[in-house]
Amino acid sequence: MRSGESRKKMNVTIVTEPVFPKPYFCPISFKSIRMMNLIKSLFGKADTSQFNEIRSQGALIIDVRSPGEFAGGHVPGAVNIPLDQLESKLSTIKGYQKPLILCCASGMRSARAKAILRGKGVENLFDAGSWRNL
Repeated sequence: MRSGESRKKMNVTIVTEPVFPKPYFCPISFKSIRMMNLIKSLFGKADTSQFNEIRSQGALIIDVRSPGEFAGGHVPGAVNIPLDQLESKLSTIKGYQKPLILCCASGMRSARAKAILRGKGVENLFDAGSWRNL
């Protein structure tokens, strides 16, 4: 410090609470929560008891993962028809004449498979999302 200069005292405030405008609103809005619930319903987050009931009525499970993924683990009794082969196997799928439960690894491909099949006139489709939901 040079001669003739004065030291200024600094006031230090310790904040123990988060600094948010009052009233505090959570950054995750109710709109966001509703959107997440909608996304979950679209991509296969359904009640698993529903699938047990459908399975007891003779539904067929179609796993739309790749053959390698299917070989790594699948629901007993499931049929593997990879997503990229759905349209070429459409006549086989329409011939099943029973409820169809679609599954994959996460729910993305099964949702896409449901949209493709519904667009081709296949009815009685259920999207389980992940095969582990079954």
